[in-house]
Amino acid sequence: MNIFKLLMSFFLGAILTLITLAIIDKTLATQIQSVSTALMVLTLIFGLYQLQQGRESIDTSKKSIDDNKNALIATHDWNRRQLAITEAYKTVSAVMDNISKIDNEIKYSEKKLSDRYEIKDLHHFFCEKDNNGKLIKDDDNRCKINPDKRYIRQYVVEMLNQYDKLALGVFNKTYDEQIIKEACQGVMIKAYKVFELYIKHLRKYFDRETLYIDLQNLVTKWEREEIPLTDKRLKTEDS
Repeated sequence: MNIFKLLMSFFLGAILTLITLAIIDKTLATQIQSVSTALMVLTLIFGLYQLQQGRESIDTSKKSIDDNKNALIATHDWNRRQLAITEAYKTVSAVMDNISKIDNEIKYSEKKLSDRYEIKDLHHFFCEKDNNGKLIKDDDNRCKINPDKRYIRQYVVEMLNQYDKLALGVFNKTYDEQIIKEACQGVMIKAYKVFELYIKHLRKYFDRETLYIDLQNLVTKWEREEIPLTDKRLKTEDS
């Protein structure tokens, strides 16, 4: 670009010199016209050069933007995987700890995928009963929760809430699905299948058709894809 500036300065200087001489000798008019034509050509070349430089600058900027975008995507994906690992471990650990506290009463660890809890069975676990073993109903004809057994229902609901939260995180891209799948697919599928009837009961009870819908959708997706179960405990139970 500096060479073009020097050439432009040279031709401008030459034109001014020739114009000055033309005042003295009009026969120089033709020479001036020739130089002027050459200057126009040079100006056109310089303009094309500037255009090419502009295009190269745009291409460089675009490449830089693409590189930065790819770097951000890679960083985002890494963060999603790390967050998924943390949340999966934390969730499964908390759920298993709670389930161990009520396993003697509801025998959850003995359940297989096809062995769903019936609503009446769950109510017998944590609702009040009379001396004859019949469930006590309230004024709305709903089973009354036994204060001493309320924790059973609480732990079951907390488990479903935690797994539904993980499923929601997968669908909104907060967590990496592959990580959640490898760490939790077995326990999440079992939880939904075993408590499927109770989930439907809770939806009706609370009039919320979308209750645990993300957990349901993720389990359905995995089953449709025929993803092999990786949870060794679940494999052992179903074998």
